[in-house]
Amino acid sequence: MQNKRGGRLSYSQQASSQRGRQAIISRQLPNALDAMIPYKGWKLYFPDEVYSFASPTVSKVKQFETFFKNRLHSYDKDGIERNGCISVGYHELLKDEDILGQLPDLITELRDMPEKIISCLGLAIHQVLTEDLERQAAILQNQSQSEDDANGSMSTSPPIIVSLPIIHARYRHNKFLV
Repeated sequence: MQNKRGGRLSYSQQASSQRGRQAIISRQLPNALDAMIPYKGWKLYFPDEVYSFASPTVSKVKQFETFFKNRLHSYDKDGIERNGCISVGYHELLKDEDILGQLPDLITELRDMPEKIISCLGLAIHQVLTEDLERQAAILQNQSQSEDDANGSMSTSPPIIVSLPIIHARYRHNKFLV
C-alpha cells in the first residue's frame, strides 16, 4: 500500500487505514440495513433489538397490526397522530380470538414484560397508520398527476415520504395507551 506521496505505508499505517475504512463502512451499514426493515418505526420502538423477520417480536407486531387494521375505522387517526397515543381496551385486546389464538401467553407477557408488549402495540399502530397515510398520499399524487397530464404538463412529482413520530404507550386503569 502506498501513501499519497508514492512511498510505502508501514504496517501500523496500513492497519490504521484499514480501521478507518471499516469505521466508515460500519457507520454506513446500519443505514443500508435499516432500509431493508419493513417497519419504518422499528428503531423508534426497538432501538437495541436487531430486526429479524422470524423473531417473536415481529410475530407479535404482525398480530397486533391485524388487530388494528380490523378496527382502524373506529379510531380517530388524526387524533392519534396529533396526540401520539391511542387507547386500547385491555379487555378488548384479550377478548380478540385471533390475538388469543396466536398469542396464548399474552396475559402472562403483559404482566412479566409490559414494556415489550406496549412497544409491539406502538409499532403495530405506527405501521398501520404509516401504510394508511402512504396509500392516501399515493391516491392524491395519482390524482394530481392525472390533472397535470390532462393539462399537458410533463412534470412528475417526487414520491411523498410519510414519516410518523413515535406513538408512546402507557398502561393505565385496564387500558393501554399506545
